[in-house]
Amino acid sequence: MKIFIFIFILFATLYTVNTAPHQFYKRTTDFIRCNAAFPGLNVRTIPDPLVAGQNATFTVVGTQNYPIDQNKTILEISFHDDVKLATLYDKPFDKSFPPNTTFWIKASDVPVPSGFNETSLWTIMVTVSEWDPKLIFLACEISISY
Repeated sequence: MKIFIFIFILFATLYTVNTAPHQFYKRTTDFIRCNAAFPGLNVRTIPDPLVAGQNATFTVVGTQNYPIDQNKTILEISFHDDVKLATLYDKPFDKSFPPNTTFWIKASDVPVPSGFNETSLWTIMVTVSEWDPKLIFLACEISISY
């Protein structure tokens, strides 16, 4: 009977040790520059990682060679799955910034698509652009999520 109890405790201990993670893995949303021709942006999301079907907050900071004009320059956040655009969010800048200065904008309540990160490749594109009268990209960051 003592051997049975000893073996039971041994197996219970081994089972517990094997189920505990050996290293904590926190997935984050990392953004990289879309193209070397565009200046980079510093993009932070809350929550990080993003949660499907919930709203997120994006904070975007950067330095631009061009002026950021109030209500003319826009922040655009788009979610794309494998082949189609799932969600598009636009927010005009509510403040102007002169060239070569640090600008920032915060976009709250950005809807994350309900199917985000479930079965396919997702791309999040964050751009600062201007309508003049066609779309002119000023800066761009992209995140690819598997």
